[in-house]
Amino acid sequence: MSQQIISVVPNSGEQGETLDMIISGSNTNFVNGISTASFGEGITIESLNISSSVTAIARVSIDASSNLGSRDLSITTNNEIASAQNIFEVIEPTSSGVDLQVDMIPVNVLYISNFDPSNISSAPLLFTATLTNDNLERKLKADLVFNSEKHGSLVTGIKDFGTVAPNQVISFTNRDFDDFFSTPNGEDLLYDALATGILPPDNYIIDIVIKDQNGKNVAKDDGSNTTTNPTTELEVIAPGNAISQKPEEIYNPNPFFQWFAKATSYDLIVYPVTEGQTSAKLITENTPIFEQKELSNTSFLYPNFAEELKAGKTYAWQIFAHISTSQGEQILSSEVFWFTLKTSSDSETGSGGIALKSIEILPEEIELNTGSTFLFTALGYDKNDELINIKPEWKVIPSDAGTINENGLFIAAYRPKSIAIVAKYGEIQDFATVTLRWEGTSLNVKNLLEQVFGIPKNSNSGE
Repeated sequence: MSQQIISVVPNSGEQGETLDMIISGSNTNFVNGISTASFGEGITIESLNISSSVTAIARVSIDASSNLGSRDLSITTNNEIASAQNIFEVIEPTSSGVDLQVDMIPVNVLYISNFDPSNISSAPLLFTATLTNDNLERKLKADLVFNSEKHGSLVTGIKDFGTVAPNQVISFTNRDFDDFFSTPNGEDLLYDALATGILPPDNYIIDIVIKDQNGKNVAKDDGSNTTTNPTTELEVIAPGNAISQKPEEIYNPNPFFQWFAKATSYDLIVYPVTEGQTSAKLITENTPIFEQKELSNTSFLYPNFAEELKAGKTYAWQIFAHISTSQGEQILSSEVFWFTLKTSSDSETGSGGIALKSIEILPEEIELNTGSTFLFTALGYDKNDELINIKPEWKVIPSDAGTINENGLFIAAYRPKSIAIVAKYGEIQDFATVTLRWEGTSLNVKNLLEQVFGIPKNSNSGE
């Protein structure tokens, strides 16, 4: 596939202006310190910072005497040349007295499920803008571009103000635009976001340009909002109970630790519990007896080389998850679970005296729509790997992600996220991973963008 430049935001600049722009490529391999960009004579690239192999942020200075009109862009990386024709326009400096002020409203987490398709006014405000006309009557409209620093332009919007009286002041928000158009970047990002229900951590930038009836730029402004949008809900599964409950009794001196999360890596810490300690704060101040850092999986078997867990003693454990956000790495800490190692060697006997070796949940992994139902099955195996009829206890982690009855019938909640379905019989348990996707996946992208960004479509647009 050929390398291409697919968008620059903003896509125009005035003579004598210095501006930052987001450049998005396709099949490119941008490299910081190696890639170079060119718009041709009259435009100087002051800096080029590479965000990813397909995204760059350039600071450009347009000479006051630069020729007006469209410009081509090329980015060279070693032997690779990615280019686009007529992708940027040099325009005359704004000479009117029209003023535009954009004020961003901080939004740290954007959940797709927050946007009700039947009530667009419920969408969160992303910005407010104030347009002030000069002493001339004009026909004005606003062009909006919603950008991601990592992914480039996502969606564009149009707002027609009609005839604006001299010195008239108009206030508007992201809820007030007449129509919008998606970009390939926007479609890809939103479909990916359906897996977690939130837009990914990023710096989101809104550019608004006011144009007159001749298409001339008369005012512009922008604003940015950084969202951290943590995508991880960290839940410990086994062994043990929460500190608020009695420690679970286990029989295996090499317990199998399980937790549920979506993170880059995990740290497992095991603490001794001294007599009389019932506070997680006090327990975690004890010197750990075991630590395992930078685990990539959400399970870990206590190793033989670690300090031996002693029968009759109580232990606690905790997980620290490392996640990447737009503000750098963050560390989330789990709840503290505790357990007591019993002296009995009958570690394979579950409830009712059944010699159970393992449990398997079917399916092990599945995607479901929010609000849907699904019947999970739990299979029990003895030490000879023969099937055993069991009736396990079921639970959903986190508990607000849905409900599940004694037969394994799961009813999903209405917030997209990744969750765990746990089946437990005695000390033995297993879990399945479920990705809840918003039921709006059946909607077309235009409707999806309408709901996510709060920009209602034109009632005459034909959809």
